Amino acid sequence: MGIFKKFISLLMVIALYALTGCGGDNSSGSASAPIVTGTTAEKGIFVDAVVYGLKYETPTHSGYTDKEGTFLYEKGETCKFWLGTLFLGEAKCGSLITPYTLAGDTDLSNPSAKATNIAMLLQNYDLDRSDTTTHDVSALQNYDFSGTNISLESNTSKMEEDINATLVDPSFAPYIDPDDTSLIDAETANGSMEDSVKEVTPAPILPPVDTNATTDAKALSIVGGNNIIVTGSGEKRDIFIMAFNSSGSTDTEGEITFQWPIEFIKNGTDFGSISPSKATISDGRVHFVYTAPSDLAAREAEGYPGVNFLFHSTTDADVNVTLSVDYNATGGYSSEDPILKTLTLEPKSIDVTANNYSKAMTLFAYTDQSTSNVNTNLLVKYPSNVLDNSIDIGYLPSGISVVNGKVNFNYNGPSDLANTIDKLNSAGIPNPIVLNIYDQTTGVNINLDLVFDLDAPRLRVEKPELILTNNAQKEIVTVLAFDKDNKAYESGTIYVQYPQSVIDKNISVGFFDNSEVAISGGKAIFNYTGPNPLETLADGHQSFTFRYKENSAVLPANLTVAYNPYGVINNFFILPSTVTVLHPEQTNEIKIVAVDANGVGVAADILIQQPILDGKDYGSFDTLSVTTDSTGIGILNFTAPKNIADLEKRVLLFKHLASDLEQNLTIVYENDIGSSTKTYDIEMSLEAFVPVDSSSLAGVKIVQRGTTAIIKSEDVKDVNVSTTYIDHLAFETASVNYKEKGEASIAFDTKNRSGIAMIDVSALIFDGVKDVVIQNSFPVVIHSGPIASMSMFLSKSELDANLNIYKDYFTINASDKYGNPVSAGTVIHPTLINGVKISSLDENGSGNLVIPNTFTDMDENLSLVTADDRLIVLPSEKVSEKEFFGSWDILSVDSDDNITLDNNVSTSSTQKLRYIVGNESRVINNVTTVATIQSPTGSYTTDSNGNLQFIVSYDPLLVGKKVYLSANSQSDNSRIGVAMESILKYNGQRLVADQSTLKVKDKYDSYYVDFDLLNEASVVVEEYPDIVVLNDLPSECGTIDLSYGLTIHSSLKYSAPDTFPANDCNFTVAFQGSTLITETISVEFNREAYTGFTMQALPSKLSIAEAKESKKIRVYLFDDAGEIATSESVKVDFFDPAKGTVSNNTLRTNSAGFVEFNFIAPDDIETLRNTSFDFNVSVPSEPKVYKTITVDYVYSSNAKDYSKYKLTS
Repeated sequence: MGIFKKFISLLMVIALYALTGCGGDNSSGSASAPIVTGTTAEKGIFVDAVVYGLKYETPTHSGYTDKEGTFLYEKGETCKFWLGTLFLGEAKCGSLITPYTLAGDTDLSNPSAKATNIAMLLQNYDLDRSDTTTHDVSALQNYDFSGTNISLESNTSKMEEDINATLVDPSFAPYIDPDDTSLIDAETANGSMEDSVKEVTPAPILPPVDTNATTDAKALSIVGGNNIIVTGSGEKRDIFIMAFNSSGSTDTEGEITFQWPIEFIKNGTDFGSISPSKATISDGRVHFVYTAPSDLAAREAEGYPGVNFLFHSTTDADVNVTLSVDYNATGGYSSEDPILKTLTLEPKSIDVTANNYSKAMTLFAYTDQSTSNVNTNLLVKYPSNVLDNSIDIGYLPSGISVVNGKVNFNYNGPSDLANTIDKLNSAGIPNPIVLNIYDQTTGVNINLDLVFDLDAPRLRVEKPELILTNNAQKEIVTVLAFDKDNKAYESGTIYVQYPQSVIDKNISVGFFDNSEVAISGGKAIFNYTGPNPLETLADGHQSFTFRYKENSAVLPANLTVAYNPYGVINNFFILPSTVTVLHPEQTNEIKIVAVDANGVGVAADILIQQPILDGKDYGSFDTLSVTTDSTGIGILNFTAPKNIADLEKRVLLFKHLASDLEQNLTIVYENDIGSSTKTYDIEMSLEAFVPVDSSSLAGVKIVQRGTTAIIKSEDVKDVNVSTTYIDHLAFETASVNYKEKGEASIAFDTKNRSGIAMIDVSALIFDGVKDVVIQNSFPVVIHSGPIASMSMFLSKSELDANLNIYKDYFTINASDKYGNPVSAGTVIHPTLINGVKISSLDENGSGNLVIPNTFTDMDENLSLVTADDRLIVLPSEKVSEKEFFGSWDILSVDSDDNITLDNNVSTSSTQKLRYIVGNESRVINNVTTVATIQSPTGSYTTDSNGNLQFIVSYDPLLVGKKVYLSANSQSDNSRIGVAMESILKYNGQRLVADQSTLKVKDKYDSYYVDFDLLNEASVVVEEYPDIVVLNDLPSECGTIDLSYGLTIHSSLKYSAPDTFPANDCNFTVAFQGSTLITETISVEFNREAYTGFTMQALPSKLSIAEAKESKKIRVYLFDDAGEIATSESVKVDFFDPAKGTVSNNTLRTNSAGFVEFNFIAPDDIETLRNTSFDFNVSVPSEPKVYKTITVDYVYSSNAKDYSKYKLTS
């Protein structure tokens, strides 16, 4: 294959996985397919060329790379790789891993021996060398290399010899290409590896760009150089160290410490001091203060020209930089006064990308003698073209005061960044905007570059208004994202913000399946489910806001949701609307039809409000109110009085009180005795209901009132049959007309909409005296079709305090293929699985349904299943037919891989099913817990809106646990199901912190916050709730640490910053990430905090491995000016002989400002191993001044370290 084809093929592989992201098909159909344990996996590929058959392992995934080199991982994990039993190495997982990655190389043109050795192995052991796009080493998946001399630690020449020995070994023939057994040497392997990796690497490797860069510090640099000169005893110098990650960015985290000179460690020689002992990286830098020896001349006299300090990362000692301190007690380089020579600024350029953007800055000033003893005031010059156009570009402080060579200040960006950019563009002012910071006396200056870039999209909702007509109605909401040129935007995330007023009142407005969606192709597509019932939509309409997550300056887009719901009466009709009484005690049936806005019949209470009586009998109704049934129809009967003579027309008001809807019924009294006039009515015969999408007949008759006599045909002049419900039914033409027929059959077709439609009939007839028009309307009840789809969602939760159980209320919404709610009374069977016995939940499920009623899985042992269990099949990308989803009853277990089901597969067999098998119980902490399903009405049938509600009742221990829910509807001809995962999150609970307000008194203070989960009765239901911090705390507010606790975090540690921010802060903690169960922690800073003593301990953590082992601890004390504090009393607050002893409990700081004491381990520490404890060193006169010392009892170096072993089951 040519180089061009190879290049295209590899790029296609990379592009494919960039597009598919996670959750796609990763199976090659053989034993080499990756073993997947979750559905949130990222995909990466291993490239020398694409490598097929390497074993890989992460904490959550394992398997072999497939024919496209694919492996699976979760973000942040480490990936390990093997060729057979030969361990190749490990690296931080990413979308691309190469031999360079495993070797830690960054220069493709200069690979290490390890990278070259890996490349030679993969290329020489390729089963098909003719295919240059793939190295197939799958034959070696189980090969034991211990019998060979192969070692990655060998130099490349030795590796060539050892590989060649295997190539010529006849026993090795099955593992290599039979047509080419020649040796691929190191030079050839390097060239091929470099070409392959360059083809799939989007940018040159040099200068280094680490696509897998983390926030770990990989390089350190001292601001202003690695050398300082001190000229006086006790002189203080600021040390600023920049920390860079593997890609050269200062996006770093962690801590930096330093190493004392060996003479200090051995003899305690005073070379000065550095504080703090350990500093946390903030904005890519740390700050230390060096204090010169108390007697600088004495050190020089002793022959010490200076001292070196090694600063290094606390997690990687190889990441370090050395500071050289030169002593010059004579006072410097020159007898002249030093003058300002140089300014340095960090950072030198700022990318302003958001409204009110703020950036902390540090400026350093140096003299012509390389010292920092500079005090001056600097000024800021703004560009004249910016000032002339009155453009807000943000600002720096009006006066920047440098003290001792350094000043910290903030740049504050414009409040309306989009407006700033528009004005700059209109004025023709290009980026960057340069601010000049200068010293007026010397003219020394430095520039700050401001780059204004609203690198973010414009947003618009494609359909900004939704009208809801169904309970739990589902809609797709598309948010468009485009750039200033109206082109599709391709990066970032859109999140939805619910109305705050609704959140405060806990009112349902429906929900979005995902709170945030990544932009793809200029769109972010959300799935919205409306509230159930619709009446809970506050004020009948609400607005949702969509925002761009990466930049708050982007103007949001809004979606308005309004409703005209099913289930809410919109109108009602009285049929007939006029009753003519011709005979005493005549009876008439009156029909009330109530409908919603879409013509769907609804249940409603209609009242009759009769006028004030005048003493005459006008007749009576059998009821003064009527309730329409679920089809919207109600019947009442009117009986005329015994005497109708002299009665006047009556108009009666029918009213729906809840909505103020009104209709009139008119009663006319006529005595036709002796009259030649005949009164006729129109009647219609219809089926009780007709289905959607069908044809039917309506029989029309014109009969003489009070009889069954049909009018003479010659007396019928014209009849018109029509409907205004054109969405529900239609005639062959817009309306039907006929003449001279007293009786006729009219054909009509129902459309795809269920509900009640009205057929209107009017006729021109001869009543024996004159031509008159009569008319009437008739309701047609149109039923929906069979179930075609179902959805299931949580509607509310509550605590049953009497039974001490929780209840989650779920609603199933069923509709036909046209989206109509299914007819009332449709049976649906909900089920659940709480305790899982067997599962196959990845997208490449291993379950199979075989006609007529068999379930198989060749990968799992089904003999663990019993007939009391149930099977639930879940949706997947592979299987979308709804007939397979949901629950299946188990009739018998026939073998390890075969189960007979109690239901038949209706159409065809299917494979690769995601499924679980289990039942309603599971054991938690040796307690059997149960989750069950009940019906609140005792019936599992749908209501008139196609909804069925069921309750999941569960034990308190199940709160936060996952269950699997399903529902099925079975008819003679079809089966349909739905299934989902659900977390039992009773939202009546409260997350309570033992302290919700942290009052921070001093920098670096630490606070520990514990949480409990309480129910509505304030009873603790979970002592160790699993908590998550919802919003990141800004770095200037301090740090939050969850890692110090258990695997499930029920506590957190808050650490204060070294400088207090201008405003107080807060953060929100949630139970298992639920936005319904949260606690907000406020952080209040005492900006008049104690500024007295501070203390540093060296070391502050002891590791004890041997009995009677002694460790020296030195504790420094500093006053409020940062100077060493001498002759101050210090107390060691520790007395526990079982854990150890200290050499002295009460001490006083010496002339160097420190105390020393020894900690001695007890005679027997075996029972203490793998435990730790803390004690404090404090200042008795200032109780808040203390330092904590941690003692860890560990195993000795000659014992096995069992922490390296993993317990598996």
